[in-house]
Formats: sequence, structure tokens, C-alpha cells
Amino acid sequence: MKTPSTRGRRSPRRRRIAVVALAVVLLGAAAVYALWRAGGPAGEGAPRLAVDRTEADFGDVPFNRFVTAEFRLSNAGHGPLRLDVSPVRVVQGC
Repeated sequence: MKTPSTRGRRSPRRRRIAVVALAVVLLGAAAVYALWRAGGPAGEGAPRLAVDRTEADFGDVPFNRFVTAEFRLSNAGHGPLRLDVSPVRVVQGC
């Protein structure tokens, strides 16, 4: 029979089970996070796009004059790099 002083307390065995269950959940979450950061279970890693520059400043360009710019792209990470090329946005200066 439980006395009023022990009512509501967890037994040491239940407390150990709860601590072990919490440790298992935390270790599982850490393993999932590590696999996600590595790029998957195969450990192929994640791709990373490296660009030599982000802008091309041509100064004053007369209307109907064509200009070109080259940007060198490379995969600085591990794993396949897929590019989805969007249209170039032209910004008119002041």
C-alpha cells in the first residue's frame, strides 16, 4: 500500500527506463541529422555551387550595344550539382 509521502513519485526503475528512452530518441535524432547533413545514407555529400563573381558592371552602355559577361561556375561540394537556369535580369542604372 502506498503511503501519502510516496504517492505520485516514480520508482527508480521507471525513472531509469524514461532516461534510457530519452537517450535513445536523442541519439536517433542525432543520427538522422548527421545523415541529412552528409547528403544521405550513401554519404555522397551535398553539392555546393561556387561562382567566381556575382556582378558584371559595364558602366555606361549606349542603347542597342551588346555586352557579354562570363561567370565561371563549379561544383565545390560532393555529389551531383543540378542547375536550374533562370532568365537574366537587366537592371538599369542611374
